[in-house]
Amino acid sequence: MKFPNFIKGIIRFPFNVIRYIAGRLKFAEFGRHSAISLPSRITGSKNIHIGSNVLINSKAWISANPITGFVPELILSDNLSVGDFAHIVASRRIVIGPDVLIANHVYISDNLHCYEDPEIPVRWQPINQCNDVYIGEGSWIGENVCIIGASLGKHCVI
Repeated sequence: MKFPNFIKGIIRFPFNVIRYIAGRLKFAEFGRHSAISLPSRITGSKNIHIGSNVLINSKAWISANPITGFVPELILSDNLSVGDFAHIVASRRIVIGPDVLIANHVYISDNLHCYEDPEIPVRWQPINQCNDVYIGEGSWIGENVCIIGASLGKHCVI
């Protein structure tokens, strides 16, 4: 089927934006046929490994910043789908295995805010480094789930 030139431009536009973002942010790895829907927020891209066929939907926030003294590593394996408004924050290490489905409004982190002094707002208290997070192959993380410092095996439904 032959498309007019303006249709070809529309079809190619998202992939050109994805290539621009991937090159501009300097990911540790950005696999073939992966896509980040705009607008999304990506911080610490040099510490993020994105496998092949990964889809990060809009309004997601993916972060791998050294906020607790470690060099973080965030690994998003092949065939992963991340829902809208998902929030994945690695301060040490998060590994999400292949073929995982992450629904909308999911929070995954290996750290949390301390609350040791009730006289100080939580925002200004130190960050507590939790365990590394591993999500096993073929798992499904449903809507509104929070995973903080936990590991899941293969084919889990949360």
